[in-house]
Amino acid sequence: TLGVPSTLSGQHVGVALIDSGLEMSSEFTGRVTAFYDFTNGQTKWTTSYSDGYGHGTHVAGTIGGSGARSSTPADYRGIAPGVKIIL
Repeated sequence: TLGVPSTLSGQHVGVALIDSGLEMSSEFTGRVTAFYDFTNGQTKWTTSYSDGYGHGTHVAGTIGGSGARSSTPADYRGIAPGVKIIL
């Protein structure tokens, strides 16, 4: 309960998140526009989503989770559930 109005959607907004990655789920379907892997001293674009620590998924969910994995999605969505996510 962040006190953020439920009218915020985040549509037409892109959020770049530099964190531990993302475990892809129905919370983010169709909204991850790019995923870059910065591990091993390299930067490479990939479609192999992963989050070895879980922190990136947690942060992405707080920002833009849709609530799709909950039985009451409106109660457990992120602040702006319509944002495009770039990791």
